[in-house]
Formats: sequence, C-alpha cells, structure tokens
Amino acid sequence: MDQDMTVTTENLKKLYKVSEQSPESFAKSPIKPYIVKIMERGELPFEELIPNIAVFLFAALDTTANALSWLIYNLARTPKAQEKLYEEIHRVTQGGPLLKSHINNIPYLKACVKENFRLNQISSGNTRILPVDINIRGYHIPAGTSFHMQTISSYSYDPKIYENPYDFVPERWLKDS
Repeated sequence: MDQDMTVTTENLKKLYKVSEQSPESFAKSPIKPYIVKIMERGELPFEELIPNIAVFLFAALDTTANALSWLIYNLARTPKAQEKLYEEIHRVTQGGPLLKSHINNIPYLKACVKENFRLNQISSGNTRILPVDINIRGYHIPAGTSFHMQTISSYSYDPKIYENPYDFVPERWLKDS
C-alpha cells in the first residue's frame, strides 16, 4: 500500500510539473478541473490530495457499480424489458460496440436507466457538517452538526404518481407511451 501511495504521489508531482511547464497540454483534459487546479491554487496540502482523489475514485466506482447492479437485477426480473433492450441495442449497433454516436438512437436504454434510478436511487443522501447555526421549522441545529439530507423519495413508489410503482416499466419514460 505504501509503495502504491509513493507511485501515486510521484505521478501527481510529475503531472503538476507538466501543468506548470505546458498548461496548454491540459486545456481539454478532464483531470485538470480537479487535480491540477487544486494544486495550482494551493487549496489542499499536497499530502491531502491523494486521499481526496481516492474518495472521488471510490465514490465513482461505487455508485456506478451500484447503478449497474440494480439495472441488471431489474432487467433480469423483467424479461420483456430485457429482450426489448437487447433488440434495440443490437439494431443500433448491428452487433458492434455501443458508441457515443448511438446515444440519440437508444431511447429504450435511456428509459431503462431512468426507471432504474426511480426504483433504486444511487445513494441515500448527502452528509455535510453545518458551518453555521440554522433553524428548521423551529428546531435549532448548531454549527458543527453532521447533517444528512435524505434523497430517497417516497414519490418514487406513490401509486397516485406511478401506476404499478414497484414494477420496472421503462415505457413510462418514453414519449409515445
């Protein structure tokens, strides 16, 4: 583990040197907005960059894996949706890989993703430390309190809003449905 951190630290130092010597090389890089800019502004000591980067990487992997796991589960329990999605992807890709250029031609895949997120939110919420005292509906919450904002919505399962709310029905997100 220590050796991995040393390699990562050395790579970050090299990255920072490259950004100083030729800033144009990062003009279109997706890593510039977080890693290099924070290093340039000195917002975090260098030693704290790696743990922060690790948090973002693990969060991205965790949420993506969670979303895909639920999507696979929902498609497995809904064979008609699984078959319809397979047919759409096969028709669009003609047996090749799914590409960014196909995005406008896969409405059923988009509908499956939306329905998956309706049924299974990626995360239960966000937690923050309150920087100042606040009052919510007469309740005083002091600064320094860990505050969790729940994102799981009861609306997702409300039969007044969604017919058969516990069923995986991607068609509800299609314009012609």
